[in-house]
Formats: sequence, C-alpha cells, structure tokens
Amino acid sequence: MKTKEFVVGTILGTVAGAVAAILLTPKTGPEVRAKLSFQVENLSEKTQKLAHDVTDKTQRIANEVSDITLEIAKTMSAHTNQLAEKANGLASTVVHGVKTWREERQLAPESEQNSTNLKTEKLS
Repeated sequence: MKTKEFVVGTILGTVAGAVAAILLTPKTGPEVRAKLSFQVENLSEKTQKLAHDVTDKTQRIANEVSDITLEIAKTMSAHTNQLAEKANGLASTVVHGVKTWREERQLAPESEQNSTNLKTEKLS
C-alpha cells in the first residue's frame, strides 16, 4: 500500500511541478506548448520506467516467495513422512503386543484347566 501511494505521489508531484514551472515562466505560446509537450513525453517515459521497475521487483519477490514456499512444502512433506513411518511402527508394535496378550490369555485358562485336571486326577 505504501509503495502504491509513493508512486501516485511521485507522479502527481512531477506533473504539478512541471505544470507550475511551465505556467509561471514568461514564454510565448509556442514555447509553452513545446515545453509542455516535452514534459508530457518525459513524464510518460518516467512512468513507463517506474512501471517496468515495479513489475520487475514484484516478479523477483513473487519468485522468492514461490521458492521459499516450495522449500517449506518439501520440508513439511519429509517430516510428515517420517512421522507417518513412526506412527506405523508404533501401531505395528501395539498390534503385535495385543495379539501376544490375547494368545497368552487364551493359553492361560487351558493351563489352569490342565493343572486343575491334574490335581483332580491325583486326588482320585
């Protein structure tokens, strides 16, 4: 916003200064018209150069932002993949632990039944 205001201020200031200089200097009509024509051309060239400079600077900034954004995206993707791999590893560990626990739990009643049967057989 400040750059836009600066550009507009510069253009308006240049135009006002040129008009004031032309109108306040004692010259004939043809001289004033020639000077005014020169100033308009000069102002047009300066405006075009300024527009070109602003366009170039804007393009450079856009390219830098694009490059930085791409780098951030790559970094985030790599970190996300690492976290996903860790989560998968933890999930596998938990699944294995639950399976082992279930198997041990299913075997435990059989062991208790076998020991109860053995005790019963010894008593008989």
